[in-house]
Amino acid sequence: MASVYCYFENNIHAIEDALKSIDKYAFDSLVEACVHTIESGNKIVVSGLGKNVPICEKFVGTMISLGLDANFLHTNSAIHGDLGMIHRGDLVIILSKSASTCESIKLAEILQKRDTVQLWLITFNPDGTLSKTIENKLLVSLHHEGDLWDII
Repeated sequence: MASVYCYFENNIHAIEDALKSIDKYAFDSLVEACVHTIESGNKIVVSGLGKNVPICEKFVGTMISLGLDANFLHTNSAIHGDLGMIHRGDLVIILSKSASTCESIKLAEILQKRDTVQLWLITFNPDGTLSKTIENKLLVSLHHEGDLWDII
């Protein structure tokens, strides 16, 4: 069994590789879009399922701590009637590891019919359905999730 030090060292390398894989132009475009959204008096809405929920909640908590307008919208709740929190000019970020979950696809379809919001995707899967249908995206290459089963 590998030492604990090696375990953490491997995770650090996986995170470094993931960060290096992000297209700098796409990242800058997302940041600029977020700044413009906030400066225009609109909000950023993040949506996700499963393990992405705590990530979304942390993002929103940090934004709120900074005095910036942000909301979390659980993807399941969104497609079952909670889309009322999204208004003209808002920016919506969908987090999806696979970019292929049925709920996330449905949410994207609904939002794409609204030409009044800007839609972004953050995913690990460049071949997922959402990766092919959402123009604005951050693709992150992740070779391993850091746990023994590669699922966390």
